Amino acid sequence: MNLRLSIAVVLLLPSAAFAQGNPGPFGGLFGRAPERIGKAYRVFEIRTSSSAQYEQAVLDDSLPRGSVLESGAIASLNVGGMFEERSTRFHLRLQSSGTYQQYLHAGSVGGTTVQTGATINARVATRLSLDGSVNHLYTPFFQFHRRYPTFNVAGVLVEPSSPYVATVVANNSYEAIGGFTSYYSKHSTLSASFSRRETRFTQLRDERMSINGMRSLWTRQLNRDFRFKLGYGRERVHHSSTPADSFLHEVIDLGVDFERPLSLSRSTTLAFTTETSMFRRPGEDRHYRLNGRVLLNSRLRRTWQVSLSATRLTEFMPGFVEPLFSDNVGASVTGLFSRRVEAIFTGTAGRGVFGIDAAGPRGGHFMLANGTTQLNVAVTRRLGLFVQHGFHFFELPPGASTIAPLDRLTRHTYVVGITAWIPLLTQERDARDSR
Repeated sequence: MNLRLSIAVVLLLPSAAFAQGNPGPFGGLFGRAPERIGKAYRVFEIRTSSSAQYEQAVLDDSLPRGSVLESGAIASLNVGGMFEERSTRFHLRLQSSGTYQQYLHAGSVGGTTVQTGATINARVATRLSLDGSVNHLYTPFFQFHRRYPTFNVAGVLVEPSSPYVATVVANNSYEAIGGFTSYYSKHSTLSASFSRRETRFTQLRDERMSINGMRSLWTRQLNRDFRFKLGYGRERVHHSSTPADSFLHEVIDLGVDFERPLSLSRSTTLAFTTETSMFRRPGEDRHYRLNGRVLLNSRLRRTWQVSLSATRLTEFMPGFVEPLFSDNVGASVTGLFSRRVEAIFTGTAGRGVFGIDAAGPRGGHFMLANGTTQLNVAVTRRLGLFVQHGFHFFELPPGASTIAPLDRLTRHTYVVGITAWIPLLTQERDARDSR
């Protein structure tokens, strides 16, 4: 899912802005949470941002003008909060955000996107932990495709828009996951999880997609760089409007994961992972596909980072009654020109096949590409300004989506905005195991 409005600022809160990854040498600037390795902490934060945006859309002729969101100016306001508590045996995160976007051109379309989630991890015994999460997303806009999470950039990346939104179709997405992990030996783990996902379209009662799944995984750390794994996953994908197009999706996760610094540079790391995907309609033969990901990451001096990636995916998405098989490449460059000026450059491109039978009446090839250039300026440690340009393109086979039959779209976005980080509660102490 993802395209048009500035749900830019919606996904800012739960994902990038609250990330606890490596914040770089100047953690805290640009809304990045400071690194807290080895700390037990309790945090409550409010984050908000507002932006003015202009989008220039180039549409194909597959739909009459006025039936899709076209070029125009957009005003956006986002407010969200996050509570997080972590100790050696317990981790809880609660977060919620709301983003209002107002299209200022003809029709004056407006709407509020709300996202709420909770995750919990509890170490109930020395070698056993329990995990769970629940999430809900409401948006008044239909999004063709989610953006691939290719990179975890150091700064807060404010998306210029949600690049696959085509029309106003309200929908709710729900997700619940629960499982456990057993650290039964020094180098081996065993984990299992169960999940339920569902998307409902408010105005289209018959358009509903649900996925019930389970997954188990055994891993053995062979050395510092290699990890052997053996896993199995199973999902049943059901479309209420076309029950005959329900799918059984299975994953065999057999092989090795690899991650290590390269001998030429200790600041450069290479990582890859693979898995085999099997899918079929009930009563039909299985189809097989090898998926995986390769990531090369390099730090340049103290403040710059370069990442390259290649990803092969099999996906089942709301609004599409056939699976999508894609191959994607991406690159990002992030860094600081000074202590207060940060630059972010990202780009991804992909192509693939829609449907098991690409030559069939609903099958065909698709393409997508997007790029972002952003400049962040820290006015203070808690207040920042940003400017951004984004480019998005997609081309789908005719009739691929049952919600919005838009086959092609090219869009440029131009954004200027302000962000604020308001930490209301911050308590830290050295982590100690209570055992």
